[in-house]
Amino acid sequence: MVRSTFNTFTSISIPYFIHYILRAESAPAAFFVVGSNALLNPDLLQRMHDEGHEIGTHTFFHADTAQVEDLRLRLEINATQRLISSIIGHQAVMFRSPYGIGSGPVNATEARSVFVLHQSGYLGVGADIVPPDWQNQSAEALAQYVSDKVKTTGGTVIALHDAGGNRSQTVLALPEIIKNLRADGYVIV
Repeated sequence: MVRSTFNTFTSISIPYFIHYILRAESAPAAFFVVGSNALLNPDLLQRMHDEGHEIGTHTFFHADTAQVEDLRLRLEINATQRLISSIIGHQAVMFRSPYGIGSGPVNATEARSVFVLHQSGYLGVGADIVPPDWQNQSAEALAQYVSDKVKTTGGTVIALHDAGGNRSQTVLALPEIIKNLRADGYVIV
């Protein structure tokens, strides 16, 4: 089994393309949303939920959780949580830190932020396959990266992005990623 995830909600059009592809391919995903952008697009957040995708938080202003004070971190996750809950009718339990901390904390500063998240009741979700879709790679290169990593590392959580530049290649790679995973016998959950 493989899980597709998206650090999302920092652009308007790209999530709509992603949703179209996921629906056409009957492929569920988890979306980690930035609260400040969800505030501007509640209909898209509701659509994610209505289509059966899981919703997680990704802070309110895409703050680097290892660099902000505890109070700000608590405010970022609380504001995003309240917003998500007010739109979809229940709280999100998953959290993904912006800028990493996917494989666990590597120093005391990162451990502190993980502790704050744990105290707040969140399940921290990292990713073990992170195609460099922010580096202007082709759709073919992104799809090949995912295929290679799944085969060589046994990774099962893929993180893609919709922000930080032109994400058209991410959108174009998504159907190929899904096709390759299924051809290799993986079920997308």
